Amino acid sequence: MDIQEWQKEFVDAMNSKFPETWTKEERLLAITRQLADVSKQLQFDGTEIQHRIAAIFPDLFMLCEQCDVDINKELLDVLSWFHIKGD
Repeated sequence: MDIQEWQKEFVDAMNSKFPETWTKEERLLAITRQLADVSKQLQFDGTEIQHRIAAIFPDLFMLCEQCDVDINKELLDVLSWFHIKGD
């Protein structure tokens, strides 16, 4: 599945499950909390690390949606940056 399709699926599911709208700042705070959960799992050799990492994506997708990010274009731009020679 194309990443924009994943984004649409998650945004639709999140809007259905959580109809209230969060601000961009609230969404970013949720992502920060989830990253802290990942950090705890790493520190304490948690068994839920895969789930914790994957759970970050829906909020990232929603933040991209809120900020009108063309995720395919931006990911291609970021990937091309990694391939630039001489840096």
